Amino acid sequence: MRYVFILLLCSFDVIGSQCDPQSNKQSIYFSNGMFNEINDISISVYQLEKELSAFINPSAINYEISVNDSEQWLLQILEVAKQKLGDELSMFFIYLSSIDKAPEWFLEAVDEVVRSSFGNVNDQDLRQHVSEYQRAIDNCSKVLVIAHSQGNFYANSAWSQVYSRSFGNSMFEQRNFRSLGILSVATPSNYVGHQLLDEGDHLDITDYVTLTNDAIINIVRNSFPATLAGNVTNSNSSQDPLYHNFVSAYLAGDVSGSVIGVKTLAILDGLEPGPLKRAPVASSSLKSLAYLPNEQILEAEFVSDGSIYRYYGVPKSTYDALMTATSLGSYFYFNVRSSYRYKKVYEGNP
Repeated sequence: MRYVFILLLCSFDVIGSQCDPQSNKQSIYFSNGMFNEINDISISVYQLEKELSAFINPSAINYEISVNDSEQWLLQILEVAKQKLGDELSMFFIYLSSIDKAPEWFLEAVDEVVRSSFGNVNDQDLRQHVSEYQRAIDNCSKVLVIAHSQGNFYANSAWSQVYSRSFGNSMFEQRNFRSLGILSVATPSNYVGHQLLDEGDHLDITDYVTLTNDAIINIVRNSFPATLAGNVTNSNSSQDPLYHNFVSAYLAGDVSGSVIGVKTLAILDGLEPGPLKRAPVASSSLKSLAYLPNEQILEAEFVSDGSIYRYYGVPKSTYDALMTATSLGSYFYFNVRSSYRYKKVYEGNP
């Protein structure tokens, strides 16, 4: 009897659900860009929280930091410029901000340094980021990474690792639960996240904001033309002459600041927690149900094979009608099963 009891416990852990449908945990991680010391990063997170407070209730978000070592490639270009320019070093910043007008030696130096060093990811930092995101997701939080500059290389790498794992200690696959999103700011990359199961299924939980006059990203694009194009233009000036700084160029931008807020809210709305704590129901076809009112997601476990599906965009009125129906199975079959977008999140027992 003891061995049967242990087996039942193990079976429940493998296919059991975890997250309370009534909790709505959300975490925003800021992944820093170049030349950001820890104090600068803290200021960036403070200003980010302040900017987003106009769009999101601050008490509903847990703000965290994903720190990575700052790239030094720009300093390498500066050393080359010192040798070439001498007393006219001020031209260095003019060339940076107007890369199309820079002399050939400057373009060659930039191209060599950018190609050899830009985009490198510190494995130790990346492992820490992945561990933090996985821990938050396993604790039923939806996670949005707002990455700036080089932080986008870390965010994209973390995306691949997080979505290739199983959820917690269960047999659920993370790629079935869109719990991690990315908002790329001033991105030097040519993509944000990637497909999970179906083509385009990541597009509403990833996005980017790059200023058209961001001198640093324009430099990168000069060497890597596939770098995502600038998609926002501010009409106000910035304290940062290179229009790359996260706070003074992006958050303080008269257009980019609000765009970051709108896109942050949109991505959070598209995220979902992991497997849910479902309640048993009296039905010959449905074994258990759970409903997420904020996300309008209905999760259903079936009697026949133990498979679990999620149905998206289900109004609370439909869920309430389902739970009060004379026959849950019949109401589900005629009003839910083929009426909403769905996805199988657990295969069950064939």
